[in-house]
Amino acid sequence: MKRGYLLILVFALISCTSSPKVSQPSSDERATLDSLGSYAAKQLVSNLQQALLKAVSDGGPANGIAVCRDTAQALTRSISAQLGDNILIKRTSSRIRNPKNRPDEYEEAALKYFRDVLTQSDSLPPNYAQKIQHGSTVYYRYYKPMQVAGLCLNCHGDPKSISPEVQTVLNEKYPHDAATGYQEDDFRGVISVTINREF
Repeated sequence: MKRGYLLILVFALISCTSSPKVSQPSSDERATLDSLGSYAAKQLVSNLQQALLKAVSDGGPANGIAVCRDTAQALTRSISAQLGDNILIKRTSSRIRNPKNRPDEYEEAALKYFRDVLTQSDSLPPNYAQKIQHGSTVYYRYYKPMQVAGLCLNCHGDPKSISPEVQTVLNEKYPHDAATGYQEDDFRGVISVTINREF
């Protein structure tokens, strides 16, 4: 079994056997968490942008769908592996395209946090964190908000503006797609970084 899936399974088993406690990390924990989480998120965004730009340049917007579908999953696993066995990276949103990216209850809470702050202040906070305790097991979540870039509108923008070629691929690959209708700079979702260790 791949390491990332094993980590998810461990969290799932823990969830079934105890009631979780969710709190904010201490200032010392937060310093370490911010360093690890921001680095992981930056690596994913940078590598994904490069792969997407190349795919679109080589084969047009429809070619970019494969990057988000396949390459992004491989990149998250690769970056997680580089950072160590205790780190898992994921992209998620309230409006998902790929069912593999469906948010769990903690990610749902983080997404709500960003939406609430955005509604109240008209700006996104730079990140959010959780300390999650199941019995004697403690792990952390770091969340980096994602916004829609201009390039992303080729596949995530107004359905009326999406090219027939792209729409055909989306209909084929994602029949239950909920990830269109965005405008540039809209809040898209989060990069979720799970760190399974105590600081």
